[in-house]
Amino acid sequence: MKSRYFLILTLLFVIPIVISGCGRNNTQTTVTTISDAGKESGTTTITIFNSGNNLQGIAQGVNHVVEFTELGFNPSSINIKEGDGVTFINKAQQEAWPASAKHPTHNVYPGSGIEKCNTAEQPKIFDACHGLKKGESWSFTFNEKGKWGYHDHITPTFFGIINVD
Repeated sequence: MKSRYFLILTLLFVIPIVISGCGRNNTQTTVTTISDAGKESGTTTITIFNSGNNLQGIAQGVNHVVEFTELGFNPSSINIKEGDGVTFINKAQQEAWPASAKHPTHNVYPGSGIEKCNTAEQPKIFDACHGLKKGESWSFTFNEKGKWGYHDHITPTFFGIINVD
C-alpha cells in the first residue's frame, strides 16, 4: 500500500518538476521538417532558447523549420498558415540573426522594429534581436496574413519570404 502512495506522489510531484526542467528557460525538442509539398523531409533535435519569443502560440499551429547555412536560409521561401510558427536554426559556423525585412530597421512585419529589441515589446516582433550561434534556434509565431520578407541582420544579402495564408 505504501508503494502505491509513493508512486502516486512521484507522479504528482517529481515528474512535473523533471519535465519542466527544474525552472530552466530552454526547451529541447525534436522537430519534424515538412517540405512545401507536405512530405516529411527529416527530423532534428533542437534547443529552443526561450527569450520571450512567443513559443506558446506555436503549440496551437504547425511549426516549420528554416535552417541557416553558409549559403543562406533554407528554404528561403515557405508557405504557412496564420498562427503557424517558424523555428530558425543556425547550422552555419557564423552567427545568424533572422529578422523582418527591411535592413536595418526590421519594420516590415506589423509591429516589428529593431528599436523594440530588449524592451517589453520584444516577444511580439519578428526579430531574434541577437545573433544565433551554431546550433541555436529562435522561433516566431505568424499571426498576420501576408507576404513577409526577412533577412539575416548580420549578412543582409541573405534573405527570404514567409507567405502566410
